[in-house]
Amino acid sequence: MPIRAQTVLEGENRIQYELEPAVLRDFSLTCSARYQLTECMAGKVKVRCLHLPEHAHYGKIFTETACQAIPIYERWFGPYPYAQFTIAEACFGWNGNECSAMVLIDERQFNMPHIARGYPVYLLQHELCHQWFYNIIGTNGYAETFMDEGLAVHFSHKLADLTIGKNNAIIEYPTGLGWLPNIHREDLRFSGMIASRARGELHPTVQPIE
Repeated sequence: MPIRAQTVLEGENRIQYELEPAVLRDFSLTCSARYQLTECMAGKVKVRCLHLPEHAHYGKIFTETACQAIPIYERWFGPYPYAQFTIAEACFGWNGNECSAMVLIDERQFNMPHIARGYPVYLLQHELCHQWFYNIIGTNGYAETFMDEGLAVHFSHKLADLTIGKNNAIIEYPTGLGWLPNIHREDLRFSGMIASRARGELHPTVQPIE
């Protein structure tokens, strides 16, 4: 959330922050004494990336990706509803997670080889799309997963087609190494469904979860 005011508390070695009010679908908090900040502007939206010092490379890539994507999503779906959007490096069991006005990106994505930037870039495009489909248009994430994930998958691939190119290679090899094996985005896209079917995991979404 945007900061309205900050006050240094003398003798306490602390800073007190007053935040602007915001209507959020959920509230998420992440913090680290090692966070560094990379910022850019997407029109009127301030894009902020909180990352560890050693991950400044992807901090820059993620902010640039969001600043490119937000105006396009706004043209397709309507204005982004907050004054700022935050990308936060975090540690959890999957790659990315949407929150109101923020997405969490796992530290493994910040630590990807630089030639493999194609997947982290697409991942952020996908998680950012959830600011509209899950956040502005609220859904039941358990019972109606397809209502936000289906639309986020479709439109983030549409965005990637526009900004990166159709079925782009995930690994960007240096000149002369293009003959090495690669993964293309459409293959990655459909492998999720094919692999789930092969593992026998295509079950009804709503079922007991003991």
